[in-house]
Amino acid sequence: MVDLHALFRARWFASRNSPPLPVYAAVGVRERLVSMDEPDDGADVDRIFAFNPLPGNYTVGPLTLSALDLPDQVPNSGVRIAFRDLTIAYTGDAGPSEALAELAAGVDLLLAEASDREATRAAAAALFAGPIALAEEGMVISLG
Repeated sequence: MVDLHALFRARWFASRNSPPLPVYAAVGVRERLVSMDEPDDGADVDRIFAFNPLPGNYTVGPLTLSALDLPDQVPNSGVRIAFRDLTIAYTGDAGPSEALAELAAGVDLLLAEASDREATRAAAAALFAGPIALAEEGMVISLG
């Protein structure tokens, strides 16, 4: 959320006359961004971003996005991104759930945020026999 506010400020000062940047986010994210320091009804935020609520299904260029609600302390969605015969799933901070299993089922690559790297590797290895890689800066993964 804080990163989105920083992006809002950067775009406001550098390119506020550009078309709004599409943002796919959980319901309520726009309102929280507006509440951070918008004195008006959010018109400035809407000038910078075009919000698309998650969960939902969207087509973005050649990509198909499908989002599911995932358990968390705040509204949270995981997203499946499909392109031709490849599928990637992304989840931020989410606990174990049937929805998370549904999101990850059959994907070519699962991107999952985690804060304790080694504990995350051990937990994943206990449940998944396939390859597990923890991201490093500059890491490239080729699919297909």
